[in-house]
Amino acid sequence: MRKLRVSADGFTFPLVIRVCALMCSRKLCKSVHGHVVEMGFQWNLRVGNELVGVYGKIGRMDGARKVFDRMAVRSCVSWNTMILGYALNYDCHGASEMLMGFY
Repeated sequence: MRKLRVSADGFTFPLVIRVCALMCSRKLCKSVHGHVVEMGFQWNLRVGNELVGVYGKIGRMDGARKVFDRMAVRSCVSWNTMILGYALNYDCHGASEMLMGFY
């Protein structure tokens, strides 16, 4: 897309981020996150949710929490994605804290 000068958007980034999670590449995830910020999509709810999810899947809950805390708007998906990230990383305390913060 970049070679053809086609810009990524709020639909492209979530798909690319999901592929990064499947590849389990921390370096690639950070690179894509950098492009997200560079292009101003860090405020997009779908992009933010996917970033939270990818960081959880690669075991970087610190990164997931930073993205979550900086989100201007959160949905039930945002909260559930954080809870899932903690659960995937066997952090029952973190998951229950998120659950209690939700209510």
